[in-house]
Amino acid sequence: MKKIIFILSKGLFYVFAVFFVFIFIFSILAFVEYQLGWDILFVEITERISDTYAAINFPFLDMHVGFIFTLTVVFAMWIGILFYVIYFYTLKEFFKVFIEAQVFNAKSLKRLRIFFYINLIPLVYAVVLTIYQVLQNGKFKFEEDQGIAMFHLFIVFLVYLYMDIIKKGNEIQEENDLTI
Repeated sequence: MKKIIFILSKGLFYVFAVFFVFIFIFSILAFVEYQLGWDILFVEITERISDTYAAINFPFLDMHVGFIFTLTVVFAMWIGILFYVIYFYTLKEFFKVFIEAQVFNAKSLKRLRIFFYINLIPLVYAVVLTIYQVLQNGKFKFEEDQGIAMFHLFIVFLVYLYMDIIKKGNEIQEENDLTI
């Protein structure tokens, strides 16, 4: 079962990596289409009342990614998707800890620590977003980003428990190695 979960997390990493590369390339091509007026495959640019929108269509899938077509939004989209590429890579490394022959070692602890810190990033983002909301609007409104941060907070607690177990197991293993 652990091996299957590791393989699934590895698959998620590759899916998000391909997704990021596709979005990255075709959002750049969307800028080319917009500036030069070319008609580029898989890219649609539409103008509405005050904004320009872009949509990137995925080949062989009935799916597209639509966004407001500004440089700020595109960079934010790239950063968000790239974060989850890195996130799923560290998730893969997290699950790799549990299928190795020796679990209680410094390398496993390092992998867990990296995954722990990666999960703190959305929490920091949500706190900054919440402070900005309160300062800008004078009130707090729960949004999707705060919900995602709550999910990451739950993962942080679980990873912290795993880190503690691995750290104590590593200490016990080192003590046993010294006595033998």
